[in-house]
Amino acid sequence: MGMTSTDGDSDPDLLWNALHVLEGLLDADLAEVEHTEPSTAQIWRFLETTLANLGMPTPPALEKVIEFRQTLTKESDRGCALAVACYIDAELKELLRSYLIDDQKEVDNLFHVSGPLSSFSARIDVCHALGLIGPQVRRDLHLMRRIRNDFAHQPGQIDFADESIASRCGELYHDLLQESLPPRKRFIRVALGVLGLLRAIEMTTTHREPGLDIDIGASGVRGWAREIRESMRTWASELTNPSDEPQVHRG
Repeated sequence: MGMTSTDGDSDPDLLWNALHVLEGLLDADLAEVEHTEPSTAQIWRFLETTLANLGMPTPPALEKVIEFRQTLTKESDRGCALAVACYIDAELKELLRSYLIDDQKEVDNLFHVSGPLSSFSARIDVCHALGLIGPQVRRDLHLMRRIRNDFAHQPGQIDFADESIASRCGELYHDLLQESLPPRKRFIRVALGVLGLLRAIEMTTTHREPGLDIDIGASGVRGWAREIRESMRTWASELTNPSDEPQVHRG
């Protein structure tokens, strides 16, 4: 991505990489080997030490992601899919807020239940259309949205081993390590990778400036408008009253 933080704290790429380190630490197999579940404080110290050894600062806003990732461990497959989609949907909302004009009331209306940015799908597509995310991020987000819908719309027993869900998980792109993983693990790893990218983009995004209005009361603007109107009247008069001068026909 090649982005740098506007406040000079760190390269936002660190967040994406750190989240993959985090996912490796919280991998279910590791928990089984250790026979314990690491606390948020332990994970935080691990990441600080690991990144410091690489000469990298700890990215901001990482602690909240650590806490969120820990909640997924005890979730059912359905709960995991719904929680991840909800969390990322909220991140897209915050990313758009950081990009749009700094007018809370106007922007809130866009996210209202009947507003144009009320749905997960719309937020994905608008982020892409504005150039905030790339096509691969957009594709992964829509895959995760469809996985969420598969779980949400199936009242019966369903899990990540379901053929259609496993197939969608296999199509997900943002796995830094590109390992062969069970569908649920791949889903979570890619979700954290995409979340890291969204957070990194938000770190470098600033509000757009409101558009400028024309001061129609200004004398110069009014004079310009009058000149245009008089020119149009003259032109219209010439069209309706053509010259009476005889035309010269050349043989």
